[in-house]
Amino acid sequence: MFLDGLRRFFRRTPSDDVLPDWYDSRLRPGPEPGGDPVFLYMPWIPEHGDALVAKIARGGTGIRFHPLDIVRDPDDVTARLDVLVFAQKHPDRWRRLVMRKLAPLASRVAGLVVSFDWHPVMRELVYACRSLGVPTYLVPHESVFIDEERYYVARNGASVPATDYALVWGGMQRRIFTERGYPADRVVLTGSPKFDIFHDYRPMLDRVGFAAMYGLDPARPIVLFAGQPLDSQVDSQRYALSRQTEAIEDLLDVAEDKGIQVVIRQPPAKKVILSNEQRSRIEDSTDFAIDGPVKFSLPPEEAIYHAAAILSVNSTMLFEAVLMGRPSISMPYFDFEQIWTNLDIARAPNRDELARLLGEAIEKGRPMVSEAGLEWANRELAAGRFDGLAAGRVSDFLAGQARKPRPDIMRPNRASEVFAGTGGQGSIALVSNRGSLEPWTPLLKAVFGAKRLVAEVDAQDAAGADYLLHFDQRYSDPDPLYHRHRRTLGRPELYAEPGFLGPGLARAAGGARVSVVVDDVAPYYETSRLPRLIRRLSECGNLSGPERARAGALIATLGARLAATGPKGSRPRILVVDQSVEDRSVPPGEEAEKLFGRMLRDLIRTAPEAEIVVGSVPADLGAGVLAPAAVRRIAGTREIGFEAPDRDGLHAYARYDAVHVATSDAGAIALLAGVPVHCHAAPFYAGWGLTTDHAPVPDRSRRLDLEQLFHVAWIEMSRYFDPKSGKACAIEDLVIPAPAPDAAPEPGRPEPVALR
Repeated sequence: MFLDGLRRFFRRTPSDDVLPDWYDSRLRPGPEPGGDPVFLYMPWIPEHGDALVAKIARGGTGIRFHPLDIVRDPDDVTARLDVLVFAQKHPDRWRRLVMRKLAPLASRVAGLVVSFDWHPVMRELVYACRSLGVPTYLVPHESVFIDEERYYVARNGASVPATDYALVWGGMQRRIFTERGYPADRVVLTGSPKFDIFHDYRPMLDRVGFAAMYGLDPARPIVLFAGQPLDSQVDSQRYALSRQTEAIEDLLDVAEDKGIQVVIRQPPAKKVILSNEQRSRIEDSTDFAIDGPVKFSLPPEEAIYHAAAILSVNSTMLFEAVLMGRPSISMPYFDFEQIWTNLDIARAPNRDELARLLGEAIEKGRPMVSEAGLEWANRELAAGRFDGLAAGRVSDFLAGQARKPRPDIMRPNRASEVFAGTGGQGSIALVSNRGSLEPWTPLLKAVFGAKRLVAEVDAQDAAGADYLLHFDQRYSDPDPLYHRHRRTLGRPELYAEPGFLGPGLARAAGGARVSVVVDDVAPYYETSRLPRLIRRLSECGNLSGPERARAGALIATLGARLAATGPKGSRPRILVVDQSVEDRSVPPGEEAEKLFGRMLRDLIRTAPEAEIVVGSVPADLGAGVLAPAAVRRIAGTREIGFEAPDRDGLHAYARYDAVHVATSDAGAIALLAGVPVHCHAAPFYAGWGLTTDHAPVPDRSRRLDLEQLFHVAWIEMSRYFDPKSGKACAIEDLVIPAPAPDAAPEPGRPEPVALR
């Protein structure tokens, strides 16, 4: 506790009363009501997301855009860097600043458009919109540069869009997102609006005017080198930048030899890529020029149109030149997976090849690509072809969405997708209990498709989570700060508890965990809320023939396994199942003592001839309510036996004529063994006509058979994991058949794990 207090002290964020210098505190009037629907966008990098929004607005009709002014001067690279750091270090405070701006606009706009949402700045904006019921749309500004596996991947592991829809360029982005778990029915193939302008471009300037912008000679060839920050999808940015510097040096040397002029266009992200020596060489030369990074002389399409050739390590401008009908040359001066190899763009990995290809490009004056490469580009980077209509398709889709009711637009939250099995692969989950996480990690990752399980209490790690995994909390409290993160970050919760199929009934080597019960409303054992498990049992209709046959076969197999525990005795025997005082499914404190005391007293009074045995609590769950001293006090002179759970945490249910429980899951296991079960509270299996109920269960009026109960609880609401393959599996892959009579003990049986 002391260490947690110190951590919280040193992680304190600045006071909310002190706004960051970069924050635009003005609350501007929202869009005027009436007219075309309005979509929000957050001004960020003018040449990237802002330019994309402008293209959509110009290329389509029927929608308007309104800026969400959070950053005072987003054109200032220093301000943007401050925001990036702030959003990473203080995600809860960033969320509050975002919510303050969004709240007045939430009911007046049709949605939010972002060009990326993998970084905390935009991702938290998307999640804030979800909290306020504002639909969100991803229209990517960039596609894969180098490595598909690194595309759209944040440092915290986020790799799947969080938006309600993804309006992608072509087959490549669609495949990447869906393979990572983004719902396929929410991917819309539109093409890229950033490429529309290259379809039938009309220049702003003539050749003389273009050359005059840089002080160059219009009568001689001018080539453009597109610099990159190389800050993503590479192993070492420093190494990549050094190799780009060498590529630029070679280009200047070759151009000087051939009498070619060069414009070095620096990255829009304001990353300085030139060495001091190179900058001096360029500035002292009448044949070289620098454009950017603070302000660019011309937009990229104008520069491409007038250039005799485009060169770059790997910039998208290599492809944009092809669309404009200009030659382009890639300069891969270090080893990496290059997307443009699919297009067969000319490659100059060294100075000699550069000299040859640059001369060829100036002579031919047209793209140096193959027909097969162009077909690949039409398929993977466009909606069939580059027709200049992508912005119109985006605009038409957004306008159509604006006419729909919002509940029909909004994507289910990530926890609901994981629960329903319709998405959520590649998600990041913040787990409530890091203390018991380690042995469960393989199972949780496999059955939920989680990319990462965040167990730390650090706010930076928590902010990367797509949902909160309330895990294994029946007997313990969540880790410190878990509920704080739940409140401040507004993420949905998924509830998972150790399942009904433990090592005693399953093939699990080395005591591996093999099953969990999943719920997206509340823990399945909880009585104060109505868990999804109870709702599904209430709704359960007649099972189909295959469903009933499947449940019946599994019940028979498990029942036979349980019956192998031995024959009944000569006297009637009754098992009273004790529960831990820490168990959240029973009343706390004195109420639990009253409940279990009443259960035992009633049995002593009504079954004078029976042998009564108290089934003890497994050792790892702590003290039971019916401790020996309490039992002696209640029983008086009546002899009461005790039975410890076996090595697998199970009791010998088949040896008893009846099992009495409060809320223990042992009653559900006993039902499979064919033993009559008496419930003195309201576990999930009570109230359906399968048990004798000694307490009212008012919300359960239906009558179910054992197959229906099993289908919902053991099949529909549970997830299973095969520790041998390391993958999620069906329950049939794990169930152990009953041993043959007088069979020797199974070799390699796992160590016991208590059935809870």
